[in-house]
Amino acid sequence: WLEYEGMYGGIIDLDLSLEYRPIKNFGCGLGVNSTKLDLTSEDSDYPGLQFYGQFSSTYTGIYLFGKFVL
Repeated sequence: WLEYEGMYGGIIDLDLSLEYRPIKNFGCGLGVNSTKLDLTSEDSDYPGLQFYGQFSSTYTGIYLFGKFVL
């Protein structure tokens, strides 16, 4: 949560993944990532910014990964 000169909002980033390591130095896995951004401005005095209202963005995605450990 952040509040600054008439603007406030927050960012949430969640990540959940499972990894399988069949041998000592190599692994692979599957994960889910979700990011949410909320921003509201009621009376912004920030120079060069004229934003009044609410902005919201949400992203959720699935990913595969490989990992090599030295």
